[in-house]
Amino acid sequence: MSCCQKPLRCVASLFLSIFLTLPAGAAQKAPDYNQLSAVTADISQRYLQAYFAKDWNTLETLLADSASFADPTATQLFGAETKTGKTVIMQAFREHYAPISFQFTQDSSMFAIDHAIFVGKLSWTYQLPKQKLVVEKMPMVVVLQMVDGRVVSHRDYADYRPYFTAVEASNPRLKQAKE
Repeated sequence: MSCCQKPLRCVASLFLSIFLTLPAGAAQKAPDYNQLSAVTADISQRYLQAYFAKDWNTLETLLADSASFADPTATQLFGAETKTGKTVIMQAFREHYAPISFQFTQDSSMFAIDHAIFVGKLSWTYQLPKQKLVVEKMPMVVVLQMVDGRVVSHRDYADYRPYFTAVEASNPRLKQAKE
């Protein structure tokens, strides 16, 4: 007896064959651009706030285990090494940023699906052993990428000229050597 002689069995068979050949998740409607971008905005804004406040406990909860961090514009200061893995990144932040206090003034931001881009100016104070070094209004861009509600990539891009100018101004010997 063929399937078509028993209509219910035929319909059930057809339904199962179609359903089982669909890619996983095809039966569900994918989140739209605005929904994904809103989630990215929420997570990335909390992350950025924690980053500049040096709230490492909060930041750690928003960072993926496999995350990476790099600042390709700071190679003269920190080298060209990309930090990979939550533990490595958090250790670097806790150690390298300990003598620094930040204030980020955001000029603009953009959230597109799984990416967040923040543009602004960073003012910071670096506590040297014998003095404070103050760097005012250093242009900066922060780019974050999300996967499954966690930051998987963090890139900083900054114009470090104000930093080097402040270092030179604070050290008369460097100034004299340049002249």
